Amino acid sequence: MSRGGYSSWGDVLILVIFVFGFYLKASAEDEIIKKSNEDQEGRMMKYIQPPPVSSQQATGKVNFPSQEIEELEERSVLAPIQPLITSGINSQISTQILRIMATPASQLFVSPGGTGNIFLRVKNRGAAFSTFFFSVGANIGQNFVAVQPRQVELGIAQEIEIIVTVQVPINIYPGQNVLLTLYAIRGIDNAQTARQILIQTRNEPYDITQPYARLLTATRCSEHTFGSCATHSWAAVLEIVDTESGLRAIETRPEIAFNGEDFPIGRNSSVLVTFETTCCQRSIEIFTYDLKGNQRYDIIDQYKIDTLWLGSGEAAAISLGVILFIILIIILIIFLCRCKRKRQVQTILKTSRARDPERVDTR
Repeated sequence: MSRGGYSSWGDVLILVIFVFGFYLKASAEDEIIKKSNEDQEGRMMKYIQPPPVSSQQATGKVNFPSQEIEELEERSVLAPIQPLITSGINSQISTQILRIMATPASQLFVSPGGTGNIFLRVKNRGAAFSTFFFSVGANIGQNFVAVQPRQVELGIAQEIEIIVTVQVPINIYPGQNVLLTLYAIRGIDNAQTARQILIQTRNEPYDITQPYARLLTATRCSEHTFGSCATHSWAAVLEIVDTESGLRAIETRPEIAFNGEDFPIGRNSSVLVTFETTCCQRSIEIFTYDLKGNQRYDIIDQYKIDTLWLGSGEAAAISLGVILFIILIIILIIFLCRCKRKRQVQTILKTSRARDPERVDTR
């Protein structure tokens, strides 16, 4: 084959490789976008109709109003939106007057006949010094639970630790969960805060996996709001879940109140949470903990919302695409090196034949 033949076939092969590489990349991106849209639509529809009260109390599902979901869904994750007013997205900020969180020392796996202590960190979010009265209820009866102390005085942003003790009846079926509810009443106006706690009677699972989080939808501040950022806000809706041991706590930096933060402690099904902050705050850091001490760290950046939180399937598709692209580049480099070497050999042979026309190539 002549030198021109080698060159033509080489160019064709290079073109085919590049076309194939771009095809794989485009296919992977299309599949990711399609799956993301399907997942988002499916998850949104799942929460449009909230469960009845009895089912909600039994399962601890978050009551997320359908109107708020529909309004958030209209604001595409992939497109800028109009600025929000100070009221935010239908008052998505939590109205809990106390923040109640379980500490890592809490015992949420208790065998039938055993006793467990749940250590709760309580913080006053009110704007004044207040007295709070605590009580606890349970689906196994009041005689099996207690809370200490039953009355505390808290200043603004002051924290204190209280202890809820539960004795699981010996005759309870193994694997049957015990649902506790801590009630806190503020003395000055009888405003109430409640937090559910799920006690699991199974053996503690072997859990070394961090919780899972996925962005469902988000809003974005417009550029012209920078001069008045304090009077505008942006928000994001996330699905967070730990299917093994269960969720213990969700914290943010900076610390903000958010809708869904009062999920049942120990829940091992999905939790829908909504974070909202002013446009002066570019991002929110999120720390999620499960009952076995595994931690997940995420950050919501309103200027990078488009690429936030890829699920395992999307991440695998991107990884595969990158690997294939690298392999194609390596193959291309090897092919070009071989072509260059062949051309050098042909040039040497041509030069030799020009000097010695009677020389015969025996190779």
